[in-house]
Amino acid sequence: GGLSSLPGAPYVIDDNFVVTGDRTGLVFDVRTHTAAGTVTMNGAMPTSTCSSSARATVRFVDAARNYDISIPVPCNGATTPFTFSGTLFPGTYRVTVTGGLSSLPGAPYVIDDNFVVMGDRTGLVFDVRTHTVSGTVTMNGAMPTSTCSSSARATVRLVDAARGYDISIPVPCNGATTPLTFSGTAFPGTYRVTVTGGLSSLPGAPYVIDERFVIAGDRAGLVFDVRTVTVSGLVLQNGAMPTSTCSSSARATVRFVDTRRGYDISIPVPCNGATTPFTFSGTVFPGTYRITVAGGLSSLPGASYVVYDSLSLGL
Repeated sequence: GGLSSLPGAPYVIDDNFVVTGDRTGLVFDVRTHTAAGTVTMNGAMPTSTCSSSARATVRFVDAARNYDISIPVPCNGATTPFTFSGTLFPGTYRVTVTGGLSSLPGAPYVIDDNFVVMGDRTGLVFDVRTHTVSGTVTMNGAMPTSTCSSSARATVRLVDAARGYDISIPVPCNGATTPLTFSGTAFPGTYRVTVTGGLSSLPGAPYVIDERFVIAGDRAGLVFDVRTVTVSGLVLQNGAMPTSTCSSSARATVRFVDTRRGYDISIPVPCNGATTPFTFSGTVFPGTYRITVAGGLSSLPGASYVVYDSLSLGL
């Protein structure tokens, strides 16, 4: 539609319209239906301090027909019900609700994966279900160290690939010497949980806490312990020390890759003087790794050399 009552979104008239000659007298009829209802959160009305911005967005996606239609939940007064009304085409939609200027989460919540529209759908109630997730992050059973003043000390990430949820909860700096606590909101689902260090002694690579972390209610008092293993050693070339003219750049990189857990950690061989041994030291997570060495500013080849195809560390 343009300057008319027709919807602005493209409507599929025919997926296989054959033209082998003139086609005249055609009637292309755009079929529409009304979708209207209310958004709630855990069975109650969400809160809002809106004055004009949308309090939420209801999104309808029909991947087969390539329809993607968003209906806002307007601010009709901060204390009024979260009502919405809009126009859809016939189809089968994945419906999500995303919070705006309200207490609804800002991540999209899946209402229905197969919402059928074959006529007007009114009186709908789309209830966004949430649960609290809270706890403490430790490292090898102890509190990590931090010199933070304001930046997050770590991030707890929850990913439910089946539903498309990807939620990050920061571990804020509530004082550099306080426990690394976190608290946030997640939707019901089964999540892959990782912890990534920020301004702290936690590693900056994501550590897998749980591949199948189930949320069907509030989860409080959690302890997410990041386990680490120190790896250190010496890189040689044909049994002897490689040569280097480095002044500051790394002379080589030792790379540890665990494809099953998604770990990919690189440890440099620093330039501690051009004639010093090619030593390295760093931290990895327990896992089974493919280990390679790639040369930097040295006589080592720049291509990655496979040292181990499969080496278990800390398991």
